Amino acid sequence: KAIYIKSIEITYTNIVSTVPVISDASPTGTVGTTFSYNISATNTPTSYALASGTLPAGLTLNTTSGAITGTPTTAGSSSVTVTATNTIGISSPATLSFSIAKGNQTITFGALDTKTSTDVPFSLTATASSGLAVSYSSSNTAVATVSGSTLTIVGIGSTTITASQAGDLNYNAATSVDQTLTVNQFVAPTITVTEIPVPQFTDNVGDTSSQTINVSGVNLTANVTLALSGTNADQFSLSQSSVTQTAGTAPITVVTITY
Repeated sequence: KAIYIKSIEITYTNIVSTVPVISDASPTGTVGTTFSYNISATNTPTSYALASGTLPAGLTLNTTSGAITGTPTTAGSSSVTVTATNTIGISSPATLSFSIAKGNQTITFGALDTKTSTDVPFSLTATASSGLAVSYSSSNTAVATVSGSTLTIVGIGSTTITASQAGDLNYNAATSVDQTLTVNQFVAPTITVTEIPVPQFTDNVGDTSSQTINVSGVNLTANVTLALSGTNADQFSLSQSSVTQTAGTAPITVVTITY
């Protein structure tokens, strides 16, 4: 006997019959802000490619997934064409028109220490998140002037120091930051020394006498220095805690304080 097959049913799943189709698009981004865009294509693409043009600076194409990612570094408009490929073939190019806006930036500018009228010029150290240089101004140039980032004190009083960054082709202007500088009148230090007995020595060179010298004062901004003067002072040496005989036989006659 013969066997006959009346019919066969065949089911196809995920059969690709045409090349991918990509739609034109207009992705947008901002300088300094993370960017992500996925190329939209039909018919199961297995790879993607740039057909013409260059992606905005800071962006890259993942040729497997079709994702365009990165952080834009340059503002402006530009276009590229892209294609997608599947097992059937390559798509027609589609145009991606990018628009990258200027980035925003902020200024970091810490509080300023109180100064005196005799303080030396010092550097201002504000920074902008964009990395661009910060400029400065003084609201009261009778108190302080600014050249570049160097501040010079010229009088007493207070002034507002403003840190600014005007922006460029890729960044918008930053919001300015103000700090108040206060300059006080310099007051000369005064020193008070408690009287001490005059050290007495034998004839032996190298003898040492330790003394306690109490020094107090107002506006002492550096260490007080002890010095010897008077008859035969050159025959002795002085440290902050003792006097040592280095020559001769005569006792020292005067201890003075200099600042």
